[in-house]
Amino acid sequence: MSVVSKTARFGTGWWFLRRVITVHPLGGCPMGRDASEGVVDANGNVFGYPGLHIADGSIMPGPVGPNPSFTIAALADRFADSMLESDQRAAEAAAA
Repeated sequence: MSVVSKTARFGTGWWFLRRVITVHPLGGCPMGRDASEGVVDANGNVFGYPGLHIADGSIMPGPVGPNPSFTIAALADRFADSMLESDQRAAEAAAA
């Protein structure tokens, strides 16, 4: 079936059939270098709200494949490590 016949059959709205569709909410809180580019930094810290972190798929720009679960889990693990390191540095600074 050619593109012309697909357009005639499905109308111009058939483009979504070529997109990756996922049930995970993605892209609601994008990652950026500063508040003008996104909601969180590279460690999941929300700009302007110290101590508030986002560690789910909403920081991803959009679908990265049919099942982003492993990518979301890797991001959450990285953010958790960052939070633990930050807490450990703060505790060491307070003890010194």
